[in-house]
Amino acid sequence: MERVWLDEAEIDIGDSLIAKIEEGMKLSRYIAVVLSKKSIGAPWVKKELDVAMNREIASGRWSCCRCSTRNVSCQSS
Repeated sequence: MERVWLDEAEIDIGDSLIAKIEEGMKLSRYIAVVLSKKSIGAPWVKKELDVAMNREIASGRWSCCRCSTRNVSCQSS
């Protein structure tokens, strides 16, 4: 049975954000990253994209869907 991992639903008060996000990304077959003008420059968003892109390269399979809200460039730096 397929299931969606959503940070708001999976992270509890007192949990390590980094550990929970990494765990969620490892358990997920696909990753959707929704980018906004504010989030595109955030270090944690860049790290999540890096993890997803490295997984794609290592596996040779597409697994990351990059989505944007409005007029956001998704080009890597």
